[in-house]
Amino acid sequence: MALLKNFFIVIFGVLLFFHANATLICPTTCSAHPDCDGYCKGQNFTKGTCVLGPNLPPGVYDCCCSKPNKL
Repeated sequence: MALLKNFFIVIFGVLLFFHANATLICPTTCSAHPDCDGYCKGQNFTKGTCVLGPNLPPGVYDCCCSKPNKL
């Protein structure tokens, strides 16, 4: 139960951070692209981060790319 609670806290924090500061898309998994940051930068994003995906099996992470919102 504690693991599930921590999971939602981490997801909420990451999504809140990205939502406030950037456009976020998760085009692939980190197992397909272990260098998520490098993959995202190659796709013209500023940053890539591995995030626990809500619809993925345990241990599989989404590679999420972000780009700052233009004001």
